[in-house]
Amino acid sequence: MSIQHYCKTRIGANKSRTSFDDIMNIFTLADETGKRSCLPTFCAADRKRIPVLEEEMSELCALRHEVAQLKKLVESTSEGLGLAGLYHEMQSLQ
Repeated sequence: MSIQHYCKTRIGANKSRTSFDDIMNIFTLADETGKRSCLPTFCAADRKRIPVLEEEMSELCALRHEVAQLKKLVESTSEGLGLAGLYHEMQSLQ
């Protein structure tokens, strides 16, 4: 994948726009050649600027997602059974 002509130091009034166009062209080229999954997720000149997700927060997010899925499952199951079906199901479980 040849991206050399997109890696120029831009100067002038339209510096931001042309730099953005270069970045988008690199992504387009990577997508066309099937290498988009190899591109980094985060990019920063100073690694201290990359946000760090604390372990407790990531676990909390996963738990919230799982609880939401379980809640949807219970709601869909209870809607399908109705009260009479739910009573019968509870009796059979006892």
